[in-house]
Amino acid sequence: MEATQKEEKTTLLDALKEEELCTAITKLKIKAEKPATFNLTIHAVNDDYMKEVFEKLLNSKFEIKCDPKKIKKYKIKNLKPDWCVNLVGMEYDDSEKMPFIQITNNKKGYTKEEIYELHEILNIKVVNLRFCYYPYTPIKEHTSICVENEEEVKHKYPIYVLSKGRYYRNKKYQAPKTIQYLEQIKADYFIVIEEEEYEDYNKSIASNRILVLPKTYELNGSGVPARNFIHHTNIKNNTKAYWILDDNISRYYFTNFQKRYKVNSQLAFRYVEDIFDKFDNVYLAGHQYKFAVIAKSPNGAIQKNGRIFSSILIKTNIPVVNDNNDIWRGKYNEDTDLSLRILKLGLPTILVNVMSSDKEQTGTSKGGNHKIYEEDANASGVAKTTALLEEHKDCIKITTISNRVHHKIKTELFDDNAFESNVDLYDPNNYTKYKIKYY
Repeated sequence: MEATQKEEKTTLLDALKEEELCTAITKLKIKAEKPATFNLTIHAVNDDYMKEVFEKLLNSKFEIKCDPKKIKKYKIKNLKPDWCVNLVGMEYDDSEKMPFIQITNNKKGYTKEEIYELHEILNIKVVNLRFCYYPYTPIKEHTSICVENEEEVKHKYPIYVLSKGRYYRNKKYQAPKTIQYLEQIKADYFIVIEEEEYEDYNKSIASNRILVLPKTYELNGSGVPARNFIHHTNIKNNTKAYWILDDNISRYYFTNFQKRYKVNSQLAFRYVEDIFDKFDNVYLAGHQYKFAVIAKSPNGAIQKNGRIFSSILIKTNIPVVNDNNDIWRGKYNEDTDLSLRILKLGLPTILVNVMSSDKEQTGTSKGGNHKIYEEDANASGVAKTTALLEEHKDCIKITTISNRVHHKIKTELFDDNAFESNVDLYDPNNYTKYKIKYY
């Protein structure tokens, strides 16, 4: 009886997977046949320049009539001193915000050629097909941040970088991008590699920074064994928490006041750690991707109950282990799988928006999981999404983004996953303070 029910469940799951994947693939084919179109958002330096935009577009062959009622101005969402952060020395920008308006072609968008023509009418260079600045792009006075005393913001927890095949780039031996950044900010770290690549990595990385995987943890086409090795190492070391980073992160950014700043400080990690430590039931936290944090949009400081990826802070006693103390499993989307297993237990996660990681797009450089993505119909995303459906059909759905099959988490299912804080979050005495310097 049980075997029959299991067979019926498997058959239903296979049917659902096949139906959703076929729908997604059909959408991809349809999109591929149609020329790409875009809406254009025009940012003017001030109101007078916005009037010039209106005049030029109206008198062009497009005869675009811009409705003044559709002009918007960004609402600054500055980080205020609260339980997340108190950035002493942070500058506040009370100047008038730039107006902007989005133009479209009867909701169909403009072709690439038409976008170029619109830029020519406005006499500005094409930098992006979706937005532009008129008559020029404002220049930031400062581009980076650090802190007055770096000793005060040293990261608390060990950092591990998992790497494979990324020891040689631009015709020379050099450390992976993540390692170069960690060296720049003088962070302590370990890079985890396979034994046969030791000599190649050792040409650019000191031997005391290298951890060689035991044979029992060989990668075998997936980074999961190495991730479990890192977890086991921290259990043995009785570490409260640890970082695990992808090896293709070029740097971290702080985003606020409509601006984005390079973080040349270990504050990139300490900021997340200090938030993480305020909660007893948070086992996963991490950095949002830079591309997902739009500098000109009012992002919140953190995103509650999102999936954590690429730059992950993990509490060592995370309650999703098996009999071997493994927390990672599968071949694809192991970070999403881990996040979902935590969320399904009713536990919250923290994805930090204001400190974001600038990571290379998946599959764009050799090394790492590049071979896995090639096996997946040349990074189509079908195999990855299918694997995730097998475990989490109840909380994900299939979608298509940039001509690839993706999954989308039904985050509303986890809205009730609440934080359990170990301090009074709204007592100013418990605020974490950092002395920021802009330059």
